[in-house]
Amino acid sequence: MATGMRLFSSSNFSICTSPDRNLSDEPKNSPSKWSLSAGVRSRDLDVEFSAAAPSSYADWASLVRRPRNTGSTDIDNGTTPRTDYEDGEVVFDPSWTWVDGTSLFGMDNDAQLGIRDVFNTVTFGSTRTRQWSELSQTALEGEDDTTKGGAYVAARRAIGDKGLGCLVQYGINVFEIDSGWQETARQTIMERQTRYATTYDIYGWGSAVTPAPFEGGDAFEWVVVDAALHNAFYGWMGLGDAMEPRQTQDARQRTLAVLTASSKTDLDVDVHDLLLGLEWALPIGDWLSLSLAAGPTLNVISWDLEHTTEWVNQTTGAALQTMQEKDGDDEFEVGAAAQVTVRLNLDKKGRVFCEGSAAYNWVDKIDASTESASAEIDVSSFSGSAGIGIRL
Repeated sequence: MATGMRLFSSSNFSICTSPDRNLSDEPKNSPSKWSLSAGVRSRDLDVEFSAAAPSSYADWASLVRRPRNTGSTDIDNGTTPRTDYEDGEVVFDPSWTWVDGTSLFGMDNDAQLGIRDVFNTVTFGSTRTRQWSELSQTALEGEDDTTKGGAYVAARRAIGDKGLGCLVQYGINVFEIDSGWQETARQTIMERQTRYATTYDIYGWGSAVTPAPFEGGDAFEWVVVDAALHNAFYGWMGLGDAMEPRQTQDARQRTLAVLTASSKTDLDVDVHDLLLGLEWALPIGDWLSLSLAAGPTLNVISWDLEHTTEWVNQTTGAALQTMQEKDGDDEFEVGAAAQVTVRLNLDKKGRVFCEGSAAYNWVDKIDASTESASAEIDVSSFSGSAGIGIRL
């Protein structure tokens, strides 16, 4: 009986401790070291615009009537053959042998006649008009920022079992931004019209003048062109001294038109960035984890800059001229980024998850320019993203 008991015990022990059953060889459900995720993200862009003011509108003279210049503004002193005014003339007659300081004249209207002391007078008119433009300029200056949505895709691989891993993440954002329209030049077209009145004493000491109109030489009417000579010649008569020819001016100035130039700078920017970082993940319970990542970024920044200036006649509302400048380039910059990510498992095994990230991306500023405009592009900014992923 005792022997049988020993056999049973020995047999039972042998079964429980069989070398073919090793608990350490049970299969384990180890998590995958790889994960992929993708989603949307938002990113900021800051831009400082500047542009030189445009030059003046060159064809301004075609917008207004031609200046009016009529009649001579000279004072005839008897040394020129003929001086023509708007409403008459003074003519030197070489056949007149008397050297008495007078010349023949003609006039268009009796209203030109006047009286000074014992002398009748005649006044001739003439006009001079000058047109010019005055330009005031203001350089375009502006600063604006915008936030645009984009997309990202990320691949992660765990290194060891301490939560350390590597992260490769690509993102893209497309921006459109402009300076807004600004008045950069104002051109005022001015006109100054000067009326000249040239007055002569008429020879004859108040005797009647032939009624107008008459041409110089058609009637024997003379004006005093050299008073010193005339008075010396006739002074013995004691009839009174003539005055030298004299002239007055009356000027008026007015604005004919106002032209304005308005300018705007448009900028399109595509930002492509690739983050090559290390990531450390910290589980928070069975469903949640927090990770921190940082590393260098490779950035390709593509920009297109367009500067537009439009000239408008504010007096009539007519568009006069549109000028455009365009340029673009692709810039490569090395930057850096730091990112915080929270992941929430969507199943018990943690294979599918959703994630949200906040990051700061630093990149050197980019200068974009055309012939007269420039933009300083600052793509360094905070960004936020949300996506979904899977562990392979």
